Amino acid sequence: MRSIVLLALTGSLMLAACGDLANDEFTPDSKAHEGLSVGDYIPNRYIVVLKPGVARNMSEPESYGPRVIDVANSLMATYSGESIPRVWEHALEGFCANINRADANELALDPRVAYVEPDGVAGIGATQNNPPNWGLDRIDQRNLPLDNKYNYN
Repeated sequence: MRSIVLLALTGSLMLAACGDLANDEFTPDSKAHEGLSVGDYIPNRYIVVLKPGVARNMSEPESYGPRVIDVANSLMATYSGESIPRVWEHALEGFCANINRADANELALDPRVAYVEPDGVAGIGATQNNPPNWGLDRIDQRNLPLDNKYNYN
């Protein structure tokens, strides 16, 4: 169960990480999330995923081609992007981009880009209503009748 919760939390944090880290250094960007709640999209902020083989991983020699940050800078210069607050080079090759919607649509058509998704605010709920029949409802309470909810501790 902890693995499932950890996996969900990791995915949620990755979605909301665009404004929180830049090149593995902490740089707060509270303005991007100001006034937003879980499920909201962050205006003019997109997650851009590159096609496999477009950029090299940090661990590969320079002869393998440009790094993800180099490709990201090239794409942002071409499509009028404002900044690149976060770059990913391991689990996927991509970056977070501050760019307007029209330019993001053009960016998605670039042959180096696999897809472009709007960035959003994600979170994990503390209570799961009607949990799957894995006995979760019984785990979080001792007394009957069951309440058809699982409360994460």
